[in-house]
Amino acid sequence: MAEQHSWEGIWISGGEKGPLLRRAFEFTEKAEHVYALVAGLGWHELYVNGKKADSRVLSPVVTQYEKRVSYIRYDITALLNPGRNAVGVMLGNGWYNCRYPKNVWNFDTASWIDLPKLLCNIVADGQVILKTDCSWKTAEGPIQFNSLRNGEFYDARCEIDSWSDPAFDDSSWKNAVQCAPPPGILVEEDMEPCRECECFPSSGMKELADGSRIYDFGRNLTGWARIRVLGPAGSTLTLRYSECLAENGDIDQSNINVYVKEGEFQTDRYTLRGSPEGEVWSPRFTYHGFRYLKISGIVPEIELKSVEAIFVHNAFASIGLIKCSSELLNRLFKCVR
Repeated sequence: MAEQHSWEGIWISGGEKGPLLRRAFEFTEKAEHVYALVAGLGWHELYVNGKKADSRVLSPVVTQYEKRVSYIRYDITALLNPGRNAVGVMLGNGWYNCRYPKNVWNFDTASWIDLPKLLCNIVADGQVILKTDCSWKTAEGPIQFNSLRNGEFYDARCEIDSWSDPAFDDSSWKNAVQCAPPPGILVEEDMEPCRECECFPSSGMKELADGSRIYDFGRNLTGWARIRVLGPAGSTLTLRYSECLAENGDIDQSNINVYVKEGEFQTDRYTLRGSPEGEVWSPRFTYHGFRYLKISGIVPEIELKSVEAIFVHNAFASIGLIKCSSELLNRLFKCVR
């Protein structure tokens, strides 16, 4: 079991709509190992000096938050520079703030529900050199809405360039606010994280009468789509995911959307920034089960350069394999994996 960390600092929050939190700090000492210990609920992404700390997604893994809350130990030694540095965290709702939508499992009544929040210690050779407090700055980011079953709405016009860089001017940002900690005990996450494990191009595309497109990826998977698009600022693409098609060729979500009682189901929206070089986007704080993807809002001014399905799951290493003469059993084994 990992050694327990003696936490310093307080839990802080910056709101509900994909908040950004950042803190610049000086670090001139030499250190062999510098770690960022991050408890960011419900999901978080960590950035150091403008770079994402690692490739994990949908972190931390879900726990029963009234009993245990996972934190992650990031080795950031190679990401620091002599002198001024900055750490930034983007938060999503995940399973922790699942008050919306109402669903048949009644997760919206969970005892732990609260706004996204952060506890972070930066530790250099065993000494805490930075901790979360109300001197951290916060602002709303480009994520306008995120819910694990409904989807994510992202407005690229609201992106804040270089927001996690040391030289960024955060004087117009608000101070973070102290908030109540989650009820569970803090435990270091010791399992394989979720990652973008595979990428699949579509095996076919059909255009409907209204101009929307249906992409078929040839298999059911969990994760999201990644789009590459060129178009004018303010244009919005709507991405809807399904496991089935209706008889008329449109997507059919009826086999799974019955479990969600309100709001749109498995729907992402991306509003373009209008970059002349084009834009690449996939959601961060939701995930979908799908084989088919419907993209609407493709006006003549928009060039959809590519659409891919990103298979997201825990990045377990394979240590064994079953293969036999029955193709059915082989496929069942692959599905169970």
